[in-house]
Amino acid sequence: MIMMPTLPNTIRPRRERCYAKPVWGPLDLKLWVPTASQSYNPSPLKTAELLQADLAQVGINVTIVPVEGRFQEARLMEMNHDLTLTGWSTDSNDPDSFFRPLLSCAAIRSQTNYGSLV
Repeated sequence: MIMMPTLPNTIRPRRERCYAKPVWGPLDLKLWVPTASQSYNPSPLKTAELLQADLAQVGINVTIVPVEGRFQEARLMEMNHDLTLTGWSTDSNDPDSFFRPLLSCAAIRSQTNYGSLV
């Protein structure tokens, strides 16, 4: 989720827990996490632990499942997971390499166009 800097980002765990419980009931999710560090995430297991702690505050239980990178893509295609921790980086430091895949008109087809949020 992309948060605009001008929007308030207030987390109220008690309120969110009240909203989530009637809708979902108890919610237990498995989060697949790559074991290898990447340039965009040097510590994926630590990132997963932080997500797990944040979601626990609103009553969502997350089980972290470490997955070796070479098997992750094949297992993702099986579509038997709840959540997966992923990321990407560009092949150069040119800002266009970063923003074009996210904001260009061509990104509409891949459902990654966030131009309306800018």
